Amino acid sequence: MNEIIIKILAGAFGHVAASIIHEGVKKVLEKDPFEKAFKESVEKVEKKYDKDLFFVFGLLQKPEAFVGREIIDKGTFCEILSEEGVIEYVASELYDEISKKFNEIIKETRKKNEYAFRCYVTEELEKQGLTLGVIEDGIRILTEITIPRIETILEKEKSKDAEFFRSWGPEWIDFEKGFVVERPEVNEILKKFENNNLIVIKGNPASGKSVILRNVGYKLANQGTDVYVIELKHTTPGIEEVLKLKKGYLFIDDAHLDFGFVDKIRQMLSNHVKVLASTRDINEDSVQVSHLKLYEYIRDAILIKSVDAREEIIENFLKIEKQGETMSGKIKEKLSKESLWVLAWQLRAYKETGDVCRDAVCREVENYLEKLKEQGIENAEDIFLILSVFYKYEIPVRRKFVEKLVCGSKKDIEKLIKIREINETKEKGWKYLGLHHSEMAEVYLNFFQNLEFEGVGEGIKKEIEEETGKDWFEGLFHLYVGEFPEEWEYMFYKYPKIIKNLMQEEKIFNKINENILKTGPENHVDAIFYLSHNSPEFRLNFDEDSRKRLIKIVSQTKPENYPDTIDWVTILNNVDAERILEFDEGSKRKLTENISQTTPENHFDTGKWIFTLREVNPELALNFDEDSKRRLSKSMAQTKPENHKYTGGLIYSLKNIDPNFTLEFDENSKIRLRNSISQTKPENYEGTAVLIFALRDVDSELTRGIIRNSLPKSFIEYVRSREIDGYFFEDLNWIIPDLPEFNGWLLENI
Repeated sequence: MNEIIIKILAGAFGHVAASIIHEGVKKVLEKDPFEKAFKESVEKVEKKYDKDLFFVFGLLQKPEAFVGREIIDKGTFCEILSEEGVIEYVASELYDEISKKFNEIIKETRKKNEYAFRCYVTEELEKQGLTLGVIEDGIRILTEITIPRIETILEKEKSKDAEFFRSWGPEWIDFEKGFVVERPEVNEILKKFENNNLIVIKGNPASGKSVILRNVGYKLANQGTDVYVIELKHTTPGIEEVLKLKKGYLFIDDAHLDFGFVDKIRQMLSNHVKVLASTRDINEDSVQVSHLKLYEYIRDAILIKSVDAREEIIENFLKIEKQGETMSGKIKEKLSKESLWVLAWQLRAYKETGDVCRDAVCREVENYLEKLKEQGIENAEDIFLILSVFYKYEIPVRRKFVEKLVCGSKKDIEKLIKIREINETKEKGWKYLGLHHSEMAEVYLNFFQNLEFEGVGEGIKKEIEEETGKDWFEGLFHLYVGEFPEEWEYMFYKYPKIIKNLMQEEKIFNKINENILKTGPENHVDAIFYLSHNSPEFRLNFDEDSRKRLIKIVSQTKPENYPDTIDWVTILNNVDAERILEFDEGSKRKLTENISQTTPENHFDTGKWIFTLREVNPELALNFDEDSKRRLSKSMAQTKPENHKYTGGLIYSLKNIDPNFTLEFDENSKIRLRNSISQTKPENYEGTAVLIFALRDVDSELTRGIIRNSLPKSFIEYVRSREIDGYFFEDLNWIIPDLPEFNGWLLENI
């Protein structure tokens, strides 16, 4: 075990330093606390996620599992545990917990006898030609918070001159000098924080959410409070980085870009950290959020409207930029009520020309691009043209694509990033470029699409149109997906219509189809569902490897996972050109083994699962062995009155896929089943009738005994007095046979 512990320590301190630290701790504390700390970490995470992780402890007692690995860093740790079936985020949290406990041990050691610990470690490190700084740096890495503070976001130490508008948002000095209008929502949020740990603000694009978030942060920071900021349009930090926060405030801008991330950290974060999140006012029909614990906060969020700040912004602008002059009502009426970004550009145009019409704003954009050229950024026009097309839909673009399309743009891109006119982010090893806001993209697009300025970007527009045969706007998407087909799904979520159009072209379709198969169709279900729903003729050409992988996943699915798998198997079956999955004998055995592990809570889903299997292969027949039948009989016997109709439905499914299927109840199971049926209540009578009707085909003797001895009198009267209503079985209409026969059989036998 010691060898593994040293390798984990080495992930932070390096291999040589790790063994020295380990020995130093043992000498000072006169014990080895690391193994106990490891066990406690496993138990804590195990309890939190209700998952059996004890095998992890056993795994790490086997050095052979880590042969050739001198260092077990977080990536290695998660990789090894993932191979053993541990979900990645659970493995990640376990590593964080172990690191935290190991760090606490080192702190405890230093606290007990700093001098002895340092002397021993220093002496040993010197022998190896190292310094104590190696350890100090390692401890700092484990605990240092890398999420930027509000002071960094607002450039507190850098910005010198206040400005009324900045494309990347206001800075510290702009708040300090009164260039930013403080909206009433700022104090409303501060007041709410007195009794709430999580506050959400929502609104349309460019309604002022980010400025409000910065304003609240500015005020809190001025009071000496720690405020950390995550801007999801720029980066998504690792969960382990967020969990380093133990107090203060965490602000999350553009939460709609990754609700899952926000939901997860809200559940895991310390209660001493208060969270403010801003999000678009989403359409719940198109964005699934009801399953999130964050949902109620999104639903009840503070609504931000741009029109609420419009008048004050105009007055503040006139006071600062126009020395308090008045603006005519005619011009003021033309100013945007919906977008504060458009309003900002209109006011810039007004400052220079006294006009706010569309052409005046376009001239201001033209002047701005000319100024960038004067600064030596020759290709600014073409770069902004490309980025504005994509960022209208908040789609960042691979830098490589822009550099290839705009010759000689590499240095210009660097300059634009440096002066903060565009953003650069890194994801999965790729560099991406984007603008600061989708509404800014709209302003630029209005300029590039304005016929009065059609000569702007003429060269690149012509090049795109000649290469694609499309107009330059749509042609850009064709070029991008053609070169980087793996980007199709992200684009789909942002702009589904364009992906649907792209898929009409054979060349693009083949590339997307290839990417889907390469990464696994089951990982693209939502997008595939949309495409198939809107284009009934949409089909995918699955290759042999994809089919084998799907069959393996399907055959290994456990009952508790049937609902999710049913959804994507059904969707993929609908778009499969051949529409059939062929299960070999090994897969069939695995299917029957998993089906037989169902519990009463899963009976409905298991019945539907079997029906789904027959849909993907109408000829599929399973053969349940004696052990499987015994397990299923035991599961059926545990059913409760409220589950009777689903248990009955499952029996029908089993008979459908295995014509020779029977149940084999032992005496205890028979007693339990009779008791369950005898305890049925009026609200469950029709479900109980389904169960009895199904049982007659798998154990007729037991069924006759139940009819004679176990049915409540009120149940018998109920069946005699009325027919079983078909509506009750709408959720089982894919299983239950002829209802009139059903009703007649009951009346005849009771």
